Amino acid sequence: MFQGRPRRILVHAGKTGFLYILDRVNGMPLVGIEERPVPQEPRMRTAATQPYPVGDSFVPICPESGSVAANFKTSCLFGAYWTEPVVMTPGTQGGVSWAPIAYSPDTRLVYVPGSIINSAHSLRRQDWNDTTGRRRALEVSDRRWRGRAGRDI
Repeated sequence: MFQGRPRRILVHAGKTGFLYILDRVNGMPLVGIEERPVPQEPRMRTAATQPYPVGDSFVPICPESGSVAANFKTSCLFGAYWTEPVVMTPGTQGGVSWAPIAYSPDTRLVYVPGSIINSAHSLRRQDWNDTTGRRRALEVSDRRWRGRAGRDI
């Protein structure tokens, strides 16, 4: 049932902390999705906007007060970063990670096992050392690491 009538739907709980509710027949969103501006770091070359389903997230999308050490920079979902670590939520292990969501026909509710785990993100280039068999960090200014397209990342 969706909005009082039977309907084939698909519900996806993402690592972003949002539920995406789509029509299974045509793939169209049944709950609105807005494109919102997100913080930019020009060197990351990311999209200027990201999709946000209308409504509340099932986990916080910004680090909660007191959950991050005072010396760390924080950002909400889709934050921008480069070499300075930035702590974001729900993080790489947050949102929905391994456990699947479930639907109960008895309660007509979707159950989401959401996790709230902050993650620090930063860019760190690495180089493989054939002699030691280990990776070593490269300075950001080191141009030996190039992307698949042949340009510096």
